[in-house]
Amino acid sequence: MAAEVAEPEKAEPVITRVRYQDGVLTVSWTGSTGLGIGFLVMVWNGSTKVVDASVGTANSARLLVEVPPGETYEVQVGASGRASAKVAILTATAAIELAETAAATGALTLSWPAAGPDRCMVRLVVNGGAPDPESPPVAGGSLRIDQPPPAGSTVAAALARVRESPGLVVIGPYGPAFAVPTAEPELLAVGYEAGRLSVAWHAVPGADGYRVSVLTERGVLGTPVEVAAPATTAELEPAITDPGRYLVVVQAVGEAGTGPTSAPLGIPLTAPTITGVTSNGSTVSIDLRPPDSAPTAPTGYAAPTAPTAPTGYAAVLLRDGVPVVRESLGPAGTLSLAVPEPRPRGAAYTVAVRAQLGRAVGPAASAPAVPATAAVGAVVCDTDLVVTAGAGHLAAGVPIEAVLLADGVPGTPERVGPDGTAVFTVRPGRLAVAVRGVDGVATGPWSAPVPAPSAPVAVTLARADGGQVALAWSGPADGGYRVAVGDTARLIQGQSARLPLTADRMTVAQVAGPARGPVTALDLVTSGPRLTEVAIGGDRAVTVRYAPPPAPPLTAVRPVLRWDGTEFEAADQPAGPGELTLTLPDGVPNTATLALRGVAGAAAGPPGPAAVLLTAAPGGLRVAYDGSTLRVRWTALASPLVDGYRVSLTADGTETVLGDTHAPEGSWPVEIADPAATVTVRGTAGPALGAATPPVPVYTGTLVVGGGHLAPQWGPELTPHQLTLGLPELFAPPRREPVPLPFGCRLTPAADGPYPYLLHVPADSRMWDFTERPDVIAAWAAAFPGLGALGLTPYGYAALGEALSRAVPQTFAETLYFAYGLRFDQGHFDLRPGLVLRVEYESYQTIQADTAVSGFVTGGVADYEVASYDNGGTWTTGLDAFLAQLTLWGGTAVPAPVWTREGQLSGAGGALDLFAAPLRERPFARLVLPVNQPSALSSSKGSPWPKDNAVLVAAAGLAGLAQATDHLRGRATAFGDAAAAYPRGRAVLRAMVRVSVNGAPRLVPLGTTLGNLLAGAGRRPAAVPLPLDGVTLHRARAAAALADGPDGDWPVLPGWRPRDPAALDLPLLHGDRLDLATDAER
Repeated sequence: MAAEVAEPEKAEPVITRVRYQDGVLTVSWTGSTGLGIGFLVMVWNGSTKVVDASVGTANSARLLVEVPPGETYEVQVGASGRASAKVAILTATAAIELAETAAATGALTLSWPAAGPDRCMVRLVVNGGAPDPESPPVAGGSLRIDQPPPAGSTVAAALARVRESPGLVVIGPYGPAFAVPTAEPELLAVGYEAGRLSVAWHAVPGADGYRVSVLTERGVLGTPVEVAAPATTAELEPAITDPGRYLVVVQAVGEAGTGPTSAPLGIPLTAPTITGVTSNGSTVSIDLRPPDSAPTAPTGYAAPTAPTAPTGYAAVLLRDGVPVVRESLGPAGTLSLAVPEPRPRGAAYTVAVRAQLGRAVGPAASAPAVPATAAVGAVVCDTDLVVTAGAGHLAAGVPIEAVLLADGVPGTPERVGPDGTAVFTVRPGRLAVAVRGVDGVATGPWSAPVPAPSAPVAVTLARADGGQVALAWSGPADGGYRVAVGDTARLIQGQSARLPLTADRMTVAQVAGPARGPVTALDLVTSGPRLTEVAIGGDRAVTVRYAPPPAPPLTAVRPVLRWDGTEFEAADQPAGPGELTLTLPDGVPNTATLALRGVAGAAAGPPGPAAVLLTAAPGGLRVAYDGSTLRVRWTALASPLVDGYRVSLTADGTETVLGDTHAPEGSWPVEIADPAATVTVRGTAGPALGAATPPVPVYTGTLVVGGGHLAPQWGPELTPHQLTLGLPELFAPPRREPVPLPFGCRLTPAADGPYPYLLHVPADSRMWDFTERPDVIAAWAAAFPGLGALGLTPYGYAALGEALSRAVPQTFAETLYFAYGLRFDQGHFDLRPGLVLRVEYESYQTIQADTAVSGFVTGGVADYEVASYDNGGTWTTGLDAFLAQLTLWGGTAVPAPVWTREGQLSGAGGALDLFAAPLRERPFARLVLPVNQPSALSSSKGSPWPKDNAVLVAAAGLAGLAQATDHLRGRATAFGDAAAAYPRGRAVLRAMVRVSVNGAPRLVPLGTTLGNLLAGAGRRPAAVPLPLDGVTLHRARAAAALADGPDGDWPVLPGWRPRDPAALDLPLLHGDRLDLATDAER
C-alpha cells in the first residue's frame, strides 16, 4: 500500500499591514492555506466586491486599485474557505504648513496640524531626485531634522498618515508636497561700536522679512531682531557684557517659515590701541597696536569668514569735531594723515581709527592730535631752571611739556604745571629750552630752542654782627651781581658787600642785561641755639640737646664754655638731630655754664642762652610696676639749684622720658614689654640734667596672679620659659641618674654648686598651660609613690612639694596640694612644718530636762605647731617640738593606741598620745578627715572606729600612706602597715598657717585667701577689673631657690591692670607677708 500524505495544517489569514499610495494597494498578512492552495485578496466598497484577485501562496500582495478619496473601501484576505477580517483602506492625507530653521543649531523643524490619534511619516525630495528615506512615524504636529538638506536646495516635504492598532498598521497616501524655504542670505558687513551692532546683507527674492540673531556658546543671545523686507540692514544692541566669542547670522522669513542661516560673521569687540600720535606740523602719524583678539566661532560653528588679523584701517582726522580727512589705509603699524590748510590758531584736533577685518569693522579708537606749536615765554635759572610756556597756536587746555638741552643734547621732557612753568635741574654746558604740546598719547612739534644763562654764584661769607652782615661770593671778578638782604638790594660790580641786617635771608645772582642767572640764597644765623637739656654723664661727658633757631638749618654747632670771666670755644660739631656729646676739658670747673653758637654753612651766629652743669645724682631709687602704672620714688637732692627731676625708662635699648616732676616720686601709666627695662632719675635745673642714678630694673622675678593661677614671670607677659630650681638632697641613697617627673619636668644631679639636684620645668611643659589645664594634681599624686620607691625621703617629699608650691606655674588648688598635700575633695592634708593644727575638743553634756540640747559641746581649743625633728637620721614631723624630743630621747614612754580584733581603735586623750612609738617610727604623716562627721546630737556618743574620726595616719612610705588614706576614706576597718591615732570623743581639726599683716603675725585657717585678709581689713575692692593699689604681698622662697642661690622673697603681684577680680582668691601660705599702705604711703 502506498503511504498516506498528511494534509498541511491550515491557519486563518490575519492582515498585519495595509498601505495605499498612487493607486497601488499593498497588503501583508499572516496564515497558511494548506495543500498549496493560494490566497484571495478582495477589495470591498460596502457590500460590493470590486476586486477579487488570486495572489498565490505568498503572505503579501500589490494590487492596482483606484480608491476615490472620501469613499470607504475595505480589503480582505481569504483561503480555503476562511477569510480574514475586513480592514479599512486609509485614504485621508495631511499637509505640512510651516518650516523653521533654528539659528543656533541649524536644525529644521516641520510643523502641521495634529491628525488626531494618527501618527505621520515625513518624506523629503531634494532637487527632484529620489525621495529620502521616510521618517519613523511621529506623534503630534512636528518633526525636527537635525541635519537638513544644504541651503539653496529644492526641497519638497510631504506627510503620510499612519493608523496603528494591535497587530495592524494602516498607512495612507502622501499629501501635497510642501516647499521648504532654503534660500540663504549673504552677509555683506558687520560693524560694532559702543554696544551697537550694525548688519547688512543681500536680499533674498520673495522674502517677507529677515531675522538677525547673535550667537554665543550658549545659543542665541537675547531676542532676535525681525526686519521687514525690502530692508537689508539692521542695527541692534545685543547687550554683549562679557568678553567671549560672538557670531551674527541672518535668515530669510516668509509665509512658509524661516530659511537657513547665512554664513556667520564674527563680531570684533575690541578696538585697536593707539599707542602714540606725533606731528611735525604738516602731517599726523598714528602708531597702532592691533585689536587684542580676532573673533572666533562658538562651539558647534565653523570659524567665521572674517580674517583673524586686520586687513586695513579706516582713519579720520577731525578738527574741532568735524572730519577734515578720511583715509582707508593698509594694515601698517603706523598710519599717516596730512593736516590740511587752513590750520586755525587754537583749533583742536583728534584722530579716530577702526580696524577692518574683511567685512567686519570693529569699534573706533580715538586720541587727540597736536599739529600746532607752543611758545616759550621766559627762562629763569636759579638753583633750578624755570621755564614759562604759553599756548601759542595750541588749542585751549592742551598740556605743554618743556625740554632742557645741554650743548644741543635734549634731556628728559618735563610737564608744564598749572601755573605755566616747568622746573629743571641745572645741567653743565650751554643750556637752551624748547616746548611742545602733549595731550595724552599725542605729542606736537618742538618750538625753536631759546638760550638760558646758568652760571652759579657761591656765597663764601655771611657773618652777622652789630646790625650789619658782611657778605662775599665767588664768580667772575668783573661781573655784575644783584645782592639783597630782605628788601634791601644793591647792584654790585665785584665780589663783596656789607648790608644792613634787616632780614634773616640774603640772595645774590649774576645779571647781564635782561637775562638772569641762578639765584643763590643763604639763610642768615641771627640767634644762637636754645638749650633744652644738658645731661651730665660719667668721665666728664656732657650730653647736650638743643633746639636750633627757626631758620636756617644748622650744619654745625660750636660749644661755648664760660667760667669766672673766661670764655672757651670748643671745636664745631655736626648739627645732626639736635644732640651732641661734649667731654669737658680738664681746666673747666663744675660751676661752668654752657652755650651754643649756631653755624649754617658760610653763616655764623652769636651764642645762645647758657645753662649750668649739674653733677650730683638722686639716691634711694625704688620702682614698682603692676602692668599699667609705673611708680617711682627716690631721695631728693639737697642742692638749691635743683628745680625738679626727670624720670626715664629704657626699654628695648631705647631711653624714653616718662615725665618731669617737682616731688621725689611719681607714677606714670605705661605699657612695658621689654623684660630688661630699667628706670633712671636725674635732677634738673632749667634745661640742665644732672647725673643719672644707677639703672633699677622694672621687672624682677615675680609671682604674678591670674584668674585662678599664679606663675613666675620676668616680664610683662606670662611667657613659658625654662625654670631651674636648686634643691637639697632628696633621696637616700642619693640618685646619680636623672629622674623624670610629670609634664616633662625632671630632676637632674647637679654637676657643681651648693645644690645636689636641679629641678627643671621646661618651657614646653604643660605646667605652663592654663588654657587647657591638665589634671596636674592627679599626675603628681600618681608620681610621688614612684619617687618613694626610688628612695625619696620624708624630708625630700616635703622639700620637693614646698619648692613646687612656691616657684612653678600652678593653679590655686595645686598650690595647696604641693605645699601641704591638701585635697579638699578627699579630706586630707600632710603634716608639714609651718602648719598649726587647731583641735577643738568637744565634751559630752547631758541635760535630762531637754534632750534636744544634750550632746557634744566645745570644751577647749588647742593649737599644735607642726615641727620637724631628726628621728635616728630620719626627718620626721610632729605636733609639738618639745614632746617630740621628750619621747625621742626616752624622757617618757607613750603607750600605743589599742586595736581591737574588729578594727576599733582607742582614742587619744591629748597631744602626748600622738607620740606613741608606732607613730614616731613612721615618718610620713597625714591628717585624714572622716567622710561623715559624727553627729553632735545626744544620740551620738562618739565612735571608736577610725573611719568615723579625724585620724592622724603615719606610714613608712608614700605608697603605704596613700593606701591607708584610701582605706580610711573608703570606711575600711583595716588599712595596711600604718599607724593611726585620733582625739577621743568628738573633735574638730583645722589646719592653720601663720602670715603677717603690716608686720603683725596672724594665724588664719588654711585656704584663707588674699581677698579674705583684705576683707577683714575693710580693704577688699569690688569685683571689677580696677587697680589694686596700696597692697604689697611677699612670699618666702623656702626650698624653692633659683639655681644660682636664694634671692630674697618672691614679690607676689595680684594681677596686672586691668586686674582679674579672681586674683583675690589666691590662697595664702605660711610665711606670706602682706603690707597695706596708708594714704600717706600711696
